[in-house]
Amino acid sequence: MLEKTKENLWHNVLPIGLILLPGIITSFYINRFAVNVPFWDAWSFVRVLQAYTEGGNWLSIIWEPAQAHRLFFPKLIFLLLAQFTDWNVVTQMYVSHLLAWGSLLILFLLYQKTIGGSLWGFVPVAWLVFSLGQWENILWGWQVSIYLQVFSFLITIFFLTSQRIFWAIIFGIVSSYSFLNGLLIWPIGMLVLIAMRTKKWFLVAWFFSSVLVIGFYFTNYTFGETQFPESVNVLEFVTFFLANIGAPLGGVELMLSTVMGIFVILILLRISWRKWQYGQIFELSELEIISGSLLLFAFISSVVITIGRVGYGHLDWAKSSRYITITSIGIIGIYFLVLNGFQNNSTRVQEHSMLAAFITVMFVGLITHNLLGIRIGKLKYESRTRMKYALQNYINQPDNALANLTFVDTVKKYAPYLETHNLSSFGETMEVQFLPGVDNRKLYGEILPGQPLIQKYLCPVPELKDIGIHFFTYSRENSSELSITLKEGNRILMQDKIPTQLLQDDKFHYFVLQEPLKECLNHELSLIIESTNGSSGNAVSVWTYPPYYESLSSLSSGNPLSNRVVGLELNSRDLHIFAPGANNWK
Repeated sequence: MLEKTKENLWHNVLPIGLILLPGIITSFYINRFAVNVPFWDAWSFVRVLQAYTEGGNWLSIIWEPAQAHRLFFPKLIFLLLAQFTDWNVVTQMYVSHLLAWGSLLILFLLYQKTIGGSLWGFVPVAWLVFSLGQWENILWGWQVSIYLQVFSFLITIFFLTSQRIFWAIIFGIVSSYSFLNGLLIWPIGMLVLIAMRTKKWFLVAWFFSSVLVIGFYFTNYTFGETQFPESVNVLEFVTFFLANIGAPLGGVELMLSTVMGIFVILILLRISWRKWQYGQIFELSELEIISGSLLLFAFISSVVITIGRVGYGHLDWAKSSRYITITSIGIIGIYFLVLNGFQNNSTRVQEHSMLAAFITVMFVGLITHNLLGIRIGKLKYESRTRMKYALQNYINQPDNALANLTFVDTVKKYAPYLETHNLSSFGETMEVQFLPGVDNRKLYGEILPGQPLIQKYLCPVPELKDIGIHFFTYSRENSSELSITLKEGNRILMQDKIPTQLLQDDKFHYFVLQEPLKECLNHELSLIIESTNGSSGNAVSVWTYPPYYESLSSLSSGNPLSNRVVGLELNSRDLHIFAPGANNWK
């Protein structure tokens, strides 16, 4: 009994746990780092929402190309979700996550019907599907389009190899109208049907379906702002292509991604040479047909991406996180072939060596990606929390703060609509207050004894935990002392004394309330900053800005700075990672 328990633990429980673990980690990743704020491409969807609620022709807007893509089915999903969630874009991220689980399930079914064997062999596939190297797609609800396209492609291949042509055509259509790369299912699907020597009427049905779908796709079509190169530098083109292929294993660095791309190509050539040696180059097993379809999808996608992106002159874009969801499919195809070669020739040293090398490369690449994904997830959470605040407080924000969301004119055009209908960020309370990227700052002047600085303002957050003040020490070490008091009427909420030598020049200093002030929203607060023993040349100051929060008083009567406010941040102590005044928090 004990031996059976150990055997079950090793052969079933442990590998199943390792297969499920990366997906579980990704769900926690979304829960921790996702922020409900639309940015960049997502703003184009506001037109759909507005047309839908106001009785406009929303269906035609959904059909319009977005850059080079027709995102018809993703936009339908967005519209459906918006009805139940007030367009909370975090729910879109969870839809992407569910689609990733769907892709993993289809890959498992393909694995079982072709390779089979131990569950341990499928573990690397799960970690590729849920690699945190895809942080851009994971934390951007708009990228449902990529996940839906990949899922639809995989399930189409599954139905094609199962001789279920009707469902293959249905999901082929979904793949095509989810992302441009989805059109590849039609030529690749035709090759799959031919290789499987399927019924002639299947080929006819697939051919005419492909003609209709592709023709309809390019009706009234535009490539948008896609920039095609006037001339191509062959070395740059090849480097971009190889790096794009290898990005799932080496996306941290361009050179490493390029090396990984070369490695993948060499593995494929080695497998092809072996079949040539045995005279089996045109004899394809079901596994080789399936793996070949995955490889063709990834490789042709990389060619398309290279053509569309290399003209911008940024080779680093080849390893972009957003492409890893697509190119990982090719890595999985290669892995299936390598693993199958090992299982069929388990006594050959070459097969052992190839599988060991491939798994080692995947292991190192995935660890690196996941660690990087966690670090970037933290940064994105902080920067998008700032974006969310800028949107919620858009009326008081400078243009360079709104520009992080999308084009400033677009934000100013659609933010009032979102605010009126409590959509997206406006459906949630403002929990922080940040200093936006404001260039027009001025010093208040030295804060001296008997001349307290008093700033009154309306609390914008429901619960106040800490307050940050933007100090200036005149680039000297002062030996005086400041008293900081926060009051609500006559009630003292916080009182602290701090030696000025502890203040950093041109930095925020944070003061934490002993007990968070609950029900703070819209309460009138007074911040009093005064020096207890300073003197001219031995005192500090604060930076002031054009009003970016609701203040109730000027800094001092008759002062030329009377129409300005003290640089304050609320509840941002754990989020403050950027230099004040710098426009680097995209």
